[in-house]
Amino acid sequence: MNDGAARPFFTSSAVKKNSPPLAKLAAFVAPNFLGIVVYPGLDRLTPGSPLNSGWFSMRNEKSSPWGQIFVGLAFVAILFHTPAAAATDPCGLLTTQEVGAALHEEVRPPQKMQTGGCIWRGAETDNVTIEAPGTGRPGFENARSRMSPTVSLSGIGDAAFAFTSLAGFVEVGLVKGNNFLTVVVQTRSGKDTQAAARSLSAKIAGRLSN
Repeated sequence: MNDGAARPFFTSSAVKKNSPPLAKLAAFVAPNFLGIVVYPGLDRLTPGSPLNSGWFSMRNEKSSPWGQIFVGLAFVAILFHTPAAAATDPCGLLTTQEVGAALHEEVRPPQKMQTGGCIWRGAETDNVTIEAPGTGRPGFENARSRMSPTVSLSGIGDAAFAFTSLAGFVEVGLVKGNNFLTVVVQTRSGKDTQAAARSLSAKIAGRLSN
């Protein structure tokens, strides 16, 4: 019976004592989720409100426990979902020693960049940077189509290419699973820059999850 009082859209009272355990978990986690995160004030809706009906109004004591499980777990997934690519920390993909060995010089510890990437600095302008755009395979294909000329690199992730700039730096784009990264190596002389970019990119790809 509708007594006219506003109620939470999802309550544990809707879960019967003999409901599956997951239904009870959903009832514990999901109460008022939409009211707190998606639509503040949803718990204060009046009976005549358009949102207080249909999907948003889940106040039927006879609603299916399995339906409650689905809704509750969906809210949990939304709340805790983090894209895999976003979890990649570029500064953790190489060691300072590895970068120094590739550049044949001493380099300083990595520094976070404002873009979210990471940079290792050597003598003067020598440096290695890693960026993780988080755009997956589409970002990889887009980057490759916008650079010319590029050379395909085998044995690095699922696919990789290298672009050598007239300015002397080498950029490698690589993708593994849903992880798209760019690796830029710049040296004053340009000597062994391509070899350094390739070896470092191979190490990075080996540390990425699929």
